[in-house]
Amino acid sequence: MAKKSILFGLLFLSGLIFLSSGCTEDKTSIDLSGYWQGTIRNLSTKKAWDFYMYFEQNGDDLLGIYTDYRGSITTRSTNHEKSAISFIIDIYPEFVSFFGTVSSRYYMEGTWSYSGDGNNGQWELQRTEDNFKYDNNDNSENETSDNPFSK
Repeated sequence: MAKKSILFGLLFLSGLIFLSSGCTEDKTSIDLSGYWQGTIRNLSTKKAWDFYMYFEQNGDDLLGIYTDYRGSITTRSTNHEKSAISFIIDIYPEFVSFFGTVSSRYYMEGTWSYSGDGNNGQWELQRTEDNFKYDNNDNSENETSDNPFSK
Protein backbone atom coordinates (compact mmCIF):
# COMPACT_ATOMS: atom_id res chain seq x y z
CA MET A 1 0.00 0.00 0.00
CA ALA A 2 2.86 2.35 0.82
CA LYS A 3 4.40 1.69 -2.60
CA LYS A 4 1.14 2.70 -4.29
CA SER A 5 0.99 5.91 -2.26
CA ILE A 6 4.58 6.79 -3.10
CA LEU A 7 4.01 5.99 -6.78
CA PHE A 8 0.83 8.07 -6.85
CA GLY A 9 2.64 10.95 -5.12
CA LEU A 10 5.49 10.84 -7.64
CA LEU A 11 3.05 10.81 -10.56
CA PHE A 12 1.15 13.74 -9.05
CA LEU A 13 4.35 15.77 -8.56
CA SER A 14 5.54 14.92 -12.08
CA GLY A 15 2.25 16.19 -13.46
CA LEU A 16 2.53 19.45 -11.52
CA ILE A 17 6.09 19.99 -12.74
CA PHE A 18 5.02 19.26 -16.34
CA LEU A 19 2.12 21.71 -16.16
CA SER A 20 4.20 24.47 -14.65
CA SER A 21 7.09 24.11 -17.09
CA GLY A 22 5.66 25.40 -20.32
CA CYS A 23 2.12 24.33 -20.82
CA THR A 24 0.89 27.79 -20.02
CA GLU A 25 -0.17 30.05 -22.88
CA ASP A 26 2.48 32.52 -24.00
CA LYS A 27 0.97 36.01 -24.04
CA THR A 28 4.08 37.77 -25.33
CA SER A 29 4.60 38.89 -28.91
CA ILE A 30 7.79 39.12 -30.90
CA ASP A 31 9.01 42.70 -31.25
CA LEU A 32 8.66 43.49 -34.96
CA SER A 33 10.66 46.74 -34.87
CA GLY A 34 13.01 47.07 -37.82
CA TYR A 35 13.26 46.51 -41.56
CA TRP A 36 11.63 43.66 -43.46
CA GLN A 37 11.77 42.71 -47.15
CA GLY A 38 9.68 40.26 -49.11
CA THR A 39 7.43 39.38 -52.02
CA ILE A 40 3.75 39.86 -52.83
CA ARG A 41 1.98 37.51 -55.24
CA ASN A 42 -1.28 38.30 -57.04
CA LEU A 43 -3.04 34.94 -57.47
CA SER A 44 -5.27 36.14 -60.36
CA THR A 45 -2.71 37.89 -62.53
CA LYS A 46 0.27 35.73 -61.44
CA LYS A 47 2.28 38.92 -60.94
CA ALA A 48 4.82 39.12 -58.14
CA TRP A 49 6.72 42.14 -56.87
CA ASP A 50 9.11 43.06 -54.10
CA PHE A 51 7.98 45.11 -51.14
CA TYR A 52 9.45 46.34 -47.90
CA MET A 53 8.07 47.10 -44.47
CA TYR A 54 9.42 49.14 -41.62
CA PHE A 55 7.84 48.50 -38.22
CA GLU A 56 8.29 50.51 -35.05
CA GLN A 57 6.81 48.90 -31.96
CA ASN A 58 6.31 50.58 -28.59
CA GLY A 59 4.45 48.21 -26.28
CA ASP A 60 1.07 47.54 -27.88
CA ASP A 61 1.46 50.37 -30.42
CA LEU A 62 2.75 49.34 -33.85
CA LEU A 63 3.56 51.73 -36.71
CA GLY A 64 4.10 50.29 -40.19
CA ILE A 65 5.42 51.81 -43.41
CA TYR A 66 4.81 49.87 -46.65
CA THR A 67 7.12 50.48 -49.63
CA ASP A 68 7.11 49.08 -53.15
CA TYR A 69 8.06 50.34 -56.61
CA ARG A 70 5.18 52.87 -56.46
CA GLY A 71 6.41 54.54 -53.27
CA SER A 72 5.80 54.44 -49.51
CA ILE A 73 2.65 54.66 -47.44
CA THR A 74 1.93 54.47 -43.72
CA THR A 75 -0.25 51.50 -42.81
CA ARG A 76 -3.42 51.84 -40.77
CA SER A 77 -5.16 49.49 -38.35
CA THR A 78 -1.80 47.85 -37.76
CA ASN A 79 -2.16 45.09 -35.14
CA HIS A 80 0.14 42.44 -33.75
CA GLU A 81 -0.91 40.07 -31.00
CA LYS A 82 0.99 36.89 -30.18
CA SER A 83 1.76 35.42 -33.62
CA ALA A 84 -0.98 37.23 -35.59
CA ILE A 85 -0.41 40.40 -37.61
CA SER A 86 -2.74 42.54 -39.70
CA PHE A 87 -2.55 45.91 -41.40
CA ILE A 88 -4.22 47.93 -44.15
CA ILE A 89 -2.76 50.09 -46.91
CA ASP A 90 -4.89 52.63 -48.73
CA ILE A 91 -4.88 52.77 -52.53
CA TYR A 92 -7.40 55.54 -52.97
CA PRO A 93 -10.34 55.01 -53.14
CA GLU A 94 -9.82 51.34 -52.25
CA PHE A 95 -7.68 49.51 -49.70
CA VAL A 96 -5.71 46.28 -49.28
CA SER A 97 -6.05 44.20 -46.10
CA PHE A 98 -3.09 42.06 -45.03
CA PHE A 99 -3.46 39.19 -42.55
CA GLY A 100 -0.69 36.88 -41.46
CA THR A 101 1.33 34.91 -38.99
CA VAL A 102 4.65 35.85 -37.45
CA SER A 103 6.47 32.50 -37.49
CA SER A 104 9.68 33.69 -35.89
CA ARG A 105 11.69 36.79 -35.10
CA TYR A 106 12.86 36.68 -38.74
CA TYR A 107 9.87 35.55 -40.84
CA MET A 108 6.18 36.25 -41.39
CA GLU A 109 3.70 35.36 -44.14
CA GLY A 110 0.05 35.65 -44.97
CA THR A 111 -2.66 36.62 -47.40
CA TRP A 112 -4.03 39.90 -48.73
CA SER A 113 -7.37 40.98 -50.14
CA TYR A 114 -8.08 44.01 -52.36
CA SER A 115 -11.37 45.79 -51.68
CA GLY A 116 -11.76 47.07 -55.26
CA ASP A 117 -12.51 43.78 -56.97
CA GLY A 118 -12.14 41.15 -54.27
CA ASN A 119 -8.83 40.01 -55.72
CA ASN A 120 -6.38 38.33 -53.35
CA GLY A 121 -2.94 36.89 -53.01
CA GLN A 122 -0.10 35.92 -50.74
CA TRP A 123 2.81 37.73 -49.14
CA GLU A 124 5.93 36.91 -47.16
CA LEU A 125 8.52 38.99 -45.33
CA GLN A 126 11.96 38.30 -43.91
CA ARG A 127 13.73 40.55 -41.45
CA THR A 128 16.77 42.36 -42.82
CA GLU A 129 19.43 44.10 -40.78
CA ASP A 130 19.89 46.82 -43.41
CA ASN A 131 17.52 49.69 -44.02
CA PHE A 132 16.27 49.67 -47.58
CA LYS A 133 16.20 52.04 -50.49
CA TYR A 134 13.86 51.04 -53.28
CA ASP A 135 15.12 51.94 -56.74
CA ASN A 136 12.06 53.40 -58.51
CA ASN A 137 13.87 53.12 -61.85
CA ASP A 138 14.12 49.34 -61.56
CA ASN A 139 10.56 48.36 -62.55
CA SER A 140 10.40 44.79 -63.78
CA GLU A 141 7.97 43.52 -66.38
CA ASN A 142 5.56 42.50 -63.60
CA GLU A 143 5.57 46.00 -62.16
CA THR A 144 3.93 47.98 -64.97
CA SER A 145 0.38 48.28 -63.60
CA ASP A 146 -0.64 51.35 -61.60
CA ASN A 147 -2.38 49.00 -59.17
CA PRO A 148 -0.81 45.54 -59.04
CA PHE A 149 -3.40 44.40 -56.49
CA SER A 150 -6.30 44.56 -58.98
CA LYS A 151 -7.23 41.85 -61.48
